[in-house]
Amino acid sequence: MRQAAAATADDEPAWARTDADPSDAAEQATESTARNPLRQDADAEQGNGDAGQGSSSARNPLLRPDSNDDDAELSAPKRPLNRNVKITLCYQPSLNVCTSLATASPLAAYVLLRTGSNARVGYAVGAMGVANLCAAFPAAWLADRWSRTAVIRTAVIIGALGFCSLVASVVLGDHWDANKQFLCICGSTAIIGCFVGSQSSAVEAIFGDSIPSGSRSRLYVRKQSLRVLGTAAGPLLAVVVFATVGDHWREGELEIVIACGACLFFCPALLALALSEQQTLGDLSRPLLSETADATERRQQELRIAATVCVSDVVSMLGSGMTVKFFPLFFWREVGLSPIKVQVIYVLAPTGIACCAFGAQKLSKRIGRVWVTVCTKVCACILLAVMTRVDDGPLVIVLYLLRTWLANCCSGLTRSILNDYVRKEERARWNAAESINRFGWSGSAVLGGHLVDRYGYRFTFLITAGLQLCSAAILASLARVVERESSTYARVETSEGETKEEPAPGDEEGGRAKPD
Repeated sequence: MRQAAAATADDEPAWARTDADPSDAAEQATESTARNPLRQDADAEQGNGDAGQGSSSARNPLLRPDSNDDDAELSAPKRPLNRNVKITLCYQPSLNVCTSLATASPLAAYVLLRTGSNARVGYAVGAMGVANLCAAFPAAWLADRWSRTAVIRTAVIIGALGFCSLVASVVLGDHWDANKQFLCICGSTAIIGCFVGSQSSAVEAIFGDSIPSGSRSRLYVRKQSLRVLGTAAGPLLAVVVFATVGDHWREGELEIVIACGACLFFCPALLALALSEQQTLGDLSRPLLSETADATERRQQELRIAATVCVSDVVSMLGSGMTVKFFPLFFWREVGLSPIKVQVIYVLAPTGIACCAFGAQKLSKRIGRVWVTVCTKVCACILLAVMTRVDDGPLVIVLYLLRTWLANCCSGLTRSILNDYVRKEERARWNAAESINRFGWSGSAVLGGHLVDRYGYRFTFLITAGLQLCSAAILASLARVVERESSTYARVETSEGETKEEPAPGDEEGGRAKPD
């Protein structure tokens, strides 16, 4: 099936597969080499000098035509996005709207009300994480070896079953014993975890294969921003529901919020079914490792970068998972906030993450993706540690928001590093490592629940800060290995269908950019 899809894609010209403008491929009679069909006509108008001067090398279409220094920012060509990219940019926020309503703070509060145990909140979340991990790697192997779209379709069916069972467990649970209902909720979250683990690696692989290498961070940051804005939309809808039915931590209001989130699942399900492997790119999306280096050396460098990014993320998520589900309970129990006020915080948090993500991506062009990520993580750890020593409610909220914005604004950058350096045929498997992160996030919630019951919320927050500081130290080891995305080289495709790396304007002598 995968070969048939590739054959279909090869029948189309390169500009059709990348949605570029075919009119830009006009040949120049005075040029000794073929022009790049992805190049825009604006190059000639802005003084690149290729037309009429007999330039012997094609100019880089991924940089601004007037760029003349090594730090020139890779800007996106003025052409429509690939179809898979557009669908994924819509899919991620719609899925997060659904999950933030159905499986986030409303579900945690509901389980706490029904069982009276923080540990059981951790078990309900942990069931989702374990199922996520168990499903992720088999699904990733099938996605790489069989068909990514078939894996996504199967995952959608599993997801529909999971959300339907969650609604039944919550709405009909009033007629059941609390222990029996708790087991049903755990089973439902486990099925939803299977859905999340099955679809994530296949969707990420299709998204990565639909973007040219060397220009990923902008679209990955956009995807991250839309995803977290979707997370903000869930609490915003919850505010409307709480304002309508009552601003109280009661089971009836929480049941309505959870049911509303589950009913919205049909929207991301339809978008996921629209993804197509036939729309992915070819060699334009292969890894950025130098073709002149020894094959063994390239492989070692690829594995080092990918493994380091994944280990850093896993350590960070182990720390986050211990507390992320307990922050709303902390605001409720210790700060004394009402449901609407807590939901407003969870609207502001992802909105700030989205804004900070764009700023971090711009800064990464100057100092590198690795250093930006390390600096924001360290600052977030300091703010979280300070928050544990503060008793003033408004100041706690301010510190929490600043910490959340900095701790989460660079996930798009680390994901772009991973997909820039791993092989196309292994992207689904490496992206499945994200499911280890979700397992760490959800699985460590079990430990977090026991620590909260035994030592309190603030002590657990300190452990989170320590683990995230370790994560920053691990990622810093790549600072001299990963190149800045403002590299003086970028990948382009010639009119003969071949791909090659070309020097950016002002650097025709060659030479790679400095590492991060």
